[in-house]
Amino acid sequence: MTNPTPNHQMVLGLIVFCMAGLAEMEAETIRERTQAGLQAARARGRKGGRPPLDKDKVEMALLLYDSRKYTIKEITEQTGVSKAKLYQVLNVR
Repeated sequence: MTNPTPNHQMVLGLIVFCMAGLAEMEAETIRERTQAGLQAARARGRKGGRPPLDKDKVEMALLLYDSRKYTIKEITEQTGVSKAKLYQVLNVR
């Protein structure tokens, strides 16, 4: 294999530069379309994100936890409150 000449290096550099520019333009197009889609969804009344957790379920989970009769696994299975959410609420109080 021969060493590339300066002209070949320049052409390769130009190709890489053009490809990077196209990738940047594509990323910008994706960003714009995503933002437009989110705005259209908001206009239709869609909010996005996770639905809020039922406060009654969280309170029940805390009561079960405070009773010290149930394991965390049992509490999460009975109430539907995730282990992460239970610990999050426990750290706040």
